[in-house]
Amino acid sequence: MKKNICIALMFVICLVMNAKTTVTITEGDNSIIKQKTTCVFDIDFTEADIEGVSYNEYMASRDDHFRNAWPQEQQEVKEEFIKQWNKTNKNGMQLVLNGETPNKMLLKFRSVDFGNTAMSAIFGGFAGGGANGSGELLIYQNDNIMLAVDFLDVNGPAMYTETKRTKALVKNIIKQVYKKIKK
Repeated sequence: MKKNICIALMFVICLVMNAKTTVTITEGDNSIIKQKTTCVFDIDFTEADIEGVSYNEYMASRDDHFRNAWPQEQQEVKEEFIKQWNKTNKNGMQLVLNGETPNKMLLKFRSVDFGNTAMSAIFGGFAGGGANGSGELLIYQNDNIMLAVDFLDVNGPAMYTETKRTKALVKNIIKQVYKKIKK
């Protein structure tokens, strides 16, 4: 009986976590993602509130080990985003880390909470402890915005490290954004 109650509770928490996600096209035409083209991808946290404080305050509050590891971890997150995007959008716009192209895609966070390792350990991938983010996905061509998509309260599943939680979050951002813009 207790097991059934726990499973039901986790299911309800998962539904609630995903129910508040909002994705809106705020500018441009989504047909750009269907074009066979290459786009350089980047992620920007610099203007985001991270766990309730500015990016600069967040970085200052972390130790040297964290700050030194941050660039490599963000590189891994970018690579995961590119891998998932290219897999999802096989017949359209493909992303790369570097290259000569007038097209740019920027995942720009307004707010992010990287989740909680202790909650991840308690609840596993079902609920609690996952990362949460809000921001914009912007596609530029020659510095002109071709598509702007706003996302609010996208959640990732619980994972045991901040990097894994962030990778899981960007996968969910792709799912939610792509579902909106593929139409």
